[in-house]
Amino acid sequence: MLRERTGGNPFLVGELLRHLAETGSLDGGDVTEAATGPAADVVPESVRWVVGQRLARLGGPVEHVLGLVAVIGQQAELTLLRRVAGLGFDDLLAALDVAVAARLLEERPGPPVRYAFHHPIVRDLLYRRLPASERVRAHRQVGEALEELTGGASRLGELADHFALAGEPFAHRAVGYAQRSGEQAAADHHYEEAAHRHRQALALLEQAGGAAVDPERRVQLLCGQADAWAAAGQARQATDAYLLAAAAARSAGSADGLARAALGLGGPTGFWPVDLGQSVPAGLLGEALDAAGPGDSPARALLLARLACWQAAAGRLGAAAPEAGWPDPAGFGEAVAMARRLGDRRTLVAVLADQETAWTGILRPGGPAAALAASAELDRLAAELGDADLAWQAGQARAGALLTAGDLDGIDRLTEREAQAAQERRLPRHLWLLLRLRSAMAMLRGDFQDSERLATDADELGRRSIGTPAAMAHDAQLVFLRWLQGRPGQVEALLDRLAAQQTWATGAWPALLPLAYAGQGRDADARRLLDRAMAALPSRRQSAAGLVALVGACAQLGDGAAAGRLSALLAPWAGHHLAAGQIYLGAAGHHLGILAATAGRWEDSLGHLRTALAAHERLGARPWQALTAQALAGTLRGRDQPGDQDLAAAMDATAHASAARLGMDLPGWGRPALGPRP
Repeated sequence: MLRERTGGNPFLVGELLRHLAETGSLDGGDVTEAATGPAADVVPESVRWVVGQRLARLGGPVEHVLGLVAVIGQQAELTLLRRVAGLGFDDLLAALDVAVAARLLEERPGPPVRYAFHHPIVRDLLYRRLPASERVRAHRQVGEALEELTGGASRLGELADHFALAGEPFAHRAVGYAQRSGEQAAADHHYEEAAHRHRQALALLEQAGGAAVDPERRVQLLCGQADAWAAAGQARQATDAYLLAAAAARSAGSADGLARAALGLGGPTGFWPVDLGQSVPAGLLGEALDAAGPGDSPARALLLARLACWQAAAGRLGAAAPEAGWPDPAGFGEAVAMARRLGDRRTLVAVLADQETAWTGILRPGGPAAALAASAELDRLAAELGDADLAWQAGQARAGALLTAGDLDGIDRLTEREAQAAQERRLPRHLWLLLRLRSAMAMLRGDFQDSERLATDADELGRRSIGTPAAMAHDAQLVFLRWLQGRPGQVEALLDRLAAQQTWATGAWPALLPLAYAGQGRDADARRLLDRAMAALPSRRQSAAGLVALVGACAQLGDGAAAGRLSALLAPWAGHHLAAGQIYLGAAGHHLGILAATAGRWEDSLGHLRTALAAHERLGARPWQALTAQALAGTLRGRDQPGDQDLAAAMDATAHASAARLGMDLPGWGRPALGPRP
C-alpha cells in the first residue's frame, strides 16, 4: 500500500512513515495494517510543502493542467485533456512537458497518448488543493467531454464517477451511468464491481430524491446489487440486498420486482440463506406468486418451479410433511407445461433446471432412463441458449445422471467443460464443481487421500461462494468416504455432529445412521430406523443415499420382508448405478444382490452381484469391487451348498486383500453370512 501511494519514492515513503508514527498509527506494530488504514490517506504537511514549492516554480498553466489531470484520475488521455484544458494545443503540450520534466507526470505513449502521475500521493494533494467549486465544475467538464468522446456508450464507470461529483443537477445522469456500468460489469462477470456500481447508483438516487419519485428503479437497483453479490459468492450481502429489494417492491406495488427478489433469494444456482430459516424464501416465493396473478407468464412459471423445488427440499430435510418432499408436486408439471406453451426457451430451461435440482439423488419413478433423458434435454437447451449460469446448473444434474449410467467418459467431458469455464469466467462455482467432480472420481477409484484433499478444497471454496448446498454436498461425501474406508464409529460421530449443527436438516442425516450401525452390531438401533423408514415408504420418494443405508440395515437384521419392498423400489435401476449428486454409490446390482440374499433368493442374488462386480471392474471402482466381493462371499455362506464355504473363503480373501491395498476395512453387516433371519 505504501509503495502504491508513493510510487516507491524514498522521500515520500519516509515522510508517510513519519506521519504514521507521529499520529500513533504504528503503535500497534503492524505496518501493513497502518498502511491500509485511514491515516495513510492523509498527505503529510512536509509533502504538501515540498510539492507546493515545486508547483510555485512551475507556473499557473502547469498547475492548472496538473489539477485537471488529478480530477480525471491517476492518468489522463491527451485527447480528453485537450477538450477540457481551455488552452491551445501547443500551450497544453508545453505545460505537460514541464510537468514531465519536473517528474510530476510521466508520458505513456499510445495510442492513445496518456499522462500519469509518478506518485498517487501527489495526485491526491493536487486534487485536494483545488477549491470545491472548481472541482465540481471540472468534474462536469470532464463528464461532458467523455460523453462527447464515447457517445455515452463506453467508460460508463468513469462517467458515473464524474457526474456523481458534478453537483445535484447531474445526479440523475450519474445514476443512469452507474446503473449501466453495474449491468455491464455483471455481463463481463466482474461481480464485485457490479455490486459496487449498483450501490453507487442507489446512493445517488437517494441523494437526488429519486427513490421516492421512481421507486421501481430503486427495486431494480437493489435486485441488481443482490444478483451481483450472489454471483460473487457473498451470501450475507446478497441476502440483505434481496430482502431490501423485496421490501421495496412490496412498497412500490411491483409484482415483477417482488418476483425477481423472491427468485434471487431462492437462488438460481442453489444459493440458500439457511440462517433465515426455510420459511422466509418459501414464503416470499408464495407472496410473489400471488402478486404475479393468474394466467401464463414467464414469472409465474419460474415462481411455480422454484416454490416446488423449495417444497421438495423442505420435505427431504425433514422440515415439512413427507408428501411435501416429493420432487414432483403439481408445481413442476404446471410450470413446465406453462413454459412450453409460452415458447420461452430461457424460462423452460430455468424451470427444467429447478426440476432436476429437486430430483438430484432421488429415485425417480421413470428410473435412470428418465433421469438421463431429462438431464440431456436440460444440458442441450442450456448450451443452445448460451447461458453460462444455467449451463452450470445443468452440469450438476448431468453429473448425477452420467454416474447412474456409468458413463465416465461423459463425466470426463463435463469435467473438462467446467475446467474451461473456470479458466474463462473465473467464477468460484465453476471451480467448485470442477473440484467436486475430480474428488468424486478419485473416491470412485479408491484414491481416498486425493479425494478428501480435493473435497476439502471444494468445501473451502463452496462454503464462501455457494453456501449451504456446497456444505451439505461436502458433508455427505465425507460420510460415504468414511463408510467406504470402513470406519463406522467415525461415520456415527460425523452424522451426530451434523444433525446437531444443522437443525434445519432434521430428516437428512439421521436417515444415514444405519451405515454406522451395521458395522457396530447395533441391531436395536438399526431396527428402529428401518421400521420407521418402512412405515414412511409409501408416502415419500426414497433418496439413493438413504436406500444404501437401508440395504445395510436389511442385511444386518436379515429382514426379508423389508428387503422385498426395497428390491421392488430399486428394480428399475438394475443394470445401472446409484449416485447422490456427484457421489458414486455403486452399481444397483450390488444392492439388489444384497437384498435378494437377505430375502433368501440366492440365485437372483448371485446374478446381481456378479453383474455388479463386472460393472465395478469396468469402471475401475476398486472400493466397490472389494465390497461386492465381500457380498458374494456372504451370499455363498448364506446359501451353504456344497463347495460354497470354500468359494466364500476365497472370495473373502480377495475382498480383504483388495481392501487392504486401498486402506479400507470391511466391517460388513455384523455377521459373516447374508440371508433371512427369523
